[in-house]
Amino acid sequence: MTLLEVYCDYNELISTIDSFLQEKRVTVKKSVHGNHRLTIYRIGLFRKLVIEYDPYSKTAIIKCSDPSLLSELGNVLRRKLGSWSIQQKKDLRAPERSYLDQLLKKVIERNIFFYKTKYSKKFLLLYSISLIAIILLSFTVTPALILASIAIAILLFIPHDKRGPQRYGINPEETFIPILYLRYRSKLKVLDSYIRQQLSLLPSKDREYIELALRHY
Repeated sequence: MTLLEVYCDYNELISTIDSFLQEKRVTVKKSVHGNHRLTIYRIGLFRKLVIEYDPYSKTAIIKCSDPSLLSELGNVLRRKLGSWSIQQKKDLRAPERSYLDQLLKKVIERNIFFYKTKYSKKFLLLYSISLIAIILLSFTVTPALILASIAIAILLFIPHDKRGPQRYGINPEETFIPILYLRYRSKLKVLDSYIRQQLSLLPSKDREYIELALRHY
């Protein structure tokens, strides 16, 4: 796994990272520990960015569960702070093989589709049962019944998050459409199969590292 070593002022670093994540239009939860020595960003449901800061040397070690996001952040920091202040290194405490970073990307993608599959199934069942109940409990067809049925049917085709209907663009990773449940499930099965196959080829230490990222929601 790669990491970034950055020499800079803490406040300037955090301000740059905050702006970078804000442009991503994702839900971010930030926590600061140990008098700014450790800052953790939970990005959406699936990613984590960790900053270990040494105030004496003014050096920050930045790690991220998503290698592509870390690379993008590195480019932003180079433009903002100057390329001389940033070094990209290998985390000697983590597996060194590059294919683990690629597998981790697949794990993140798998977690996203697990989320979409789980909650699209929930709302698909809810709306389907509601439609069936309306039909079975109504002895005559009325305009109100028709409108209620159409309204429920429309809900099957509009974006949701786990709380209910939402607008597009709020957070694409946490947005799904109930009627697409089977598509999400199919993609999830493909990713699960691929990840299981790759895990079987890894030594136990590396396997535990990847399994930690296989979160369930």
